[in-house]
Amino acid sequence: MKVKDELMKFSEVFDELEAIAQDSPLPKFTEADMTKSAELISWELKRPWPTNQVKERKGPGGKMLSYVDARQVMARLDAVVGPDGWQSHYSEIGGNCCCTLSIKMGDQWIAKSDGAGETSIEGEKGQFSDAFKRAAVSFGVARYLYRDGPLLTAEQYEQKLPRPTA
Repeated sequence: MKVKDELMKFSEVFDELEAIAQDSPLPKFTEADMTKSAELISWELKRPWPTNQVKERKGPGGKMLSYVDARQVMARLDAVVGPDGWQSHYSEIGGNCCCTLSIKMGDQWIAKSDGAGETSIEGEKGQFSDAFKRAAVSFGVARYLYRDGPLLTAEQYEQKLPRPTA
């Protein structure tokens, strides 16, 4: 497996992140955001995407699967905690890619990991994106897309779970 080669290719994706963040409907991160509580950070990370930004593809058994791509997740992280408030590290475990995503909450770095094997859609490159997105899901990012039934809108989320203060 060429995990190290693919890691180098995947790092090129980060070059495109700035342009995507500029087009993000989320507010831009400011210095005042550095005082956000862990509760507010978590709430903002879990906030649903506008429905027109959620993509779909056929999954096993012809079931439609909803998803966001890795660049959208990166833009969300930038908007919520700033570009220096998160980091990702990749390793190879048993031929699969493992991503450890760390997010700064207050004075602490919180890390969560998940992995993925090669995908039928993007081969080796897809495992990096999948591992990254899975690690982000462990923080609640786009986790709502995994439930059955209609997708929750941002407005419904805010009604169900009001925005925490500070």
